[in-house]
Amino acid sequence: MNMKTRMIAIACTVSFSIAMLVSCKTVATGTDQTSRPADYNQMTGVQQTQELSATPSGAVTPDKKPTYGSDSAQCVLNYYLYRQSFRDWENSGDDFYFEDLLPSWTYVFNECPGYRENTFINGTKIMEYRISKLPENERKGAIDTLLMIYDQRILYFEQADFLLGEKAAVLIKYRPEQTKEIFEMLKDVVNRNKLNTPNHILVFYMQYAVNMHEAELMSIEDLIDIYLEVDEIAHHNVKLNTPASAEYNDGITRIEQLMLKYLECPVMESVFGPKFQADSTNLELCKKIVALMAYNKCFDQPIFRSALNQLNRMEPTPKLLLFEGRFYQNDGKYAEAIKSYLKAAESFPATEVDDKFDAYLKAAEVQLIQKQYQSAKSSVLKAIEIKPDDASAQILLGDIYLYGAESCGSSFVAKYAGYWAAFDRYNRAKGMSDEPSVQSKATEGMNNSRRRFPTTGDIFFNGLKTGQSVTAPCWIGETVTVRASDS
Repeated sequence: MNMKTRMIAIACTVSFSIAMLVSCKTVATGTDQTSRPADYNQMTGVQQTQELSATPSGAVTPDKKPTYGSDSAQCVLNYYLYRQSFRDWENSGDDFYFEDLLPSWTYVFNECPGYRENTFINGTKIMEYRISKLPENERKGAIDTLLMIYDQRILYFEQADFLLGEKAAVLIKYRPEQTKEIFEMLKDVVNRNKLNTPNHILVFYMQYAVNMHEAELMSIEDLIDIYLEVDEIAHHNVKLNTPASAEYNDGITRIEQLMLKYLECPVMESVFGPKFQADSTNLELCKKIVALMAYNKCFDQPIFRSALNQLNRMEPTPKLLLFEGRFYQNDGKYAEAIKSYLKAAESFPATEVDDKFDAYLKAAEVQLIQKQYQSAKSSVLKAIEIKPDDASAQILLGDIYLYGAESCGSSFVAKYAGYWAAFDRYNRAKGMSDEPSVQSKATEGMNNSRRRFPTTGDIFFNGLKTGQSVTAPCWIGETVTVRASDS
């Protein structure tokens, strides 16, 4: 007994009606051609110009058909026939079963689509496989059918919140050029799902919003508004700390990459300015303004400073304190800058090596400007403790000694020890790095220090000799080597 005869025999044992028995007898005797849909030849590849009866857009048929269609016996029979062949095809991968399931599945899809949801669930896999077997120029009908499967499934079984997103993914895969249609569909999905929108839909939505903007179908203001909406949903799902949170976190990175080049400083000022004025205590908005504008180096925009100051009041962090210090420094408010830098340096955990180092270095730079030499030395030594092999810290300590040398007293050693100490630090920096900028700064510092050395004669008349080690007095406090300008 072949497979089809076996299945028909099984189906015939189900006592639905006299009509069912008549149908079984007809098919079992080999006259089943009459039960095949009119478009069976198109489905099996005799002609591949049209799939089912789908419209080019895959539009939903406005009227639902009865659950069992016009012939309940044929509906049930064809459903069981296609399901068995579908399982055999899935298990074996044999195209014989694929060709065998097509007429029965087509009948159920056309005549009684509301009978079982499996018709649509299996149908997407059937059509995807069929599309993969067709040449590019012959896929239109099959793609239309695939889109129609989603429309019909929504009509009979609802679930539009989920299924419209899946349909949009099909359009993106096969007809990505339909920018506006895809965007509107994704927008509908996001509006329906709101905070429950899946991560992949958010990424698609952002991508097609960007596409709309590039096609001059959307303003930059609307694009940024969509970005803020998508970003809010993604961050909400990250905070839920569910198994899906990692996906949303990856999605945030992809979304930010899509948007970066569109976030120019004047544009962000015009977009975020009114939003901030209307809701200046919105913590998430302040974070977004600061993060986006900092990434794009929009430090001089008024809205950036306003949002930064507000954020530092509501939720201060070490990185924000670094930004704050920079603004105070640029404005000439050096005391406030030093305070912000040192607070940032102390707040960064030990694991944040680069940031902690930079904060101490920034504090030392401003303290040097203020001629707070001892404090500057203390800050830069803390930076050196964190990164002992960093040449930039050695050069800065050399600058502190060079410019603060005259503050240590009038004795011979006190007068020159700062220059000797500066020379040693510049020399150490020069040996740490081959980078041209380091070599240039270190050499310049050594030359500036050497010009201020005493002569060999002066050293001799003060009871010292070149090459001798002495301890620098006051805040310098280092052991230095006596050097002469003429040796």
